[in-house]
Amino acid sequence: MYLIVDEAGEIVRGSTSELTDIVVAFDFFYDYPSYCWSVINGEVTLKEDAETLRADALALKAANRLAPIKVEKIAEVDTKTAASIIALIGDAVNQRNLTAKATQLTLKETRGTISEDETIMLNTLNGIFGEVEVLRETGNALEASIDNVTTQEELDALLSSS
Repeated sequence: MYLIVDEAGEIVRGSTSELTDIVVAFDFFYDYPSYCWSVINGEVTLKEDAETLRADALALKAANRLAPIKVEKIAEVDTKTAASIIALIGDAVNQRNLTAKATQLTLKETRGTISEDETIMLNTLNGIFGEVEVLRETGNALEASIDNVTTQEELDALLSSS
């Protein structure tokens, strides 16, 4: 088997029945993209930085395979966080109503016209909103961690620990 390549690295002609003195391993062109080697005096020669170029190409392929998985996992975390918040505080309408009530009570507290029962309610609402904040921060931190992983193994380890 032989391949004839021009100076630009393009394959001009090849044969599996004729032999020639240009010999490369059967997986050479799979392992090394065209920008990793050149033809000098009819001989396929690896460039000095071929291993770095190859490693970068492999890392890019891995990142491209991992990207949609990361997007899916981030969406799952977001959905789980939203479900936890809804379980704690209710749907969007209930959340708006509780936020409005907390705002009214805070204004009353600022004016000094809040009753003891209203103070208890305000403290309860502040506690619930504090829990919502923790859920959001925890979810956002996990999403950021997922986004920062570079390998499937790192992603699996991260998700198994959360």
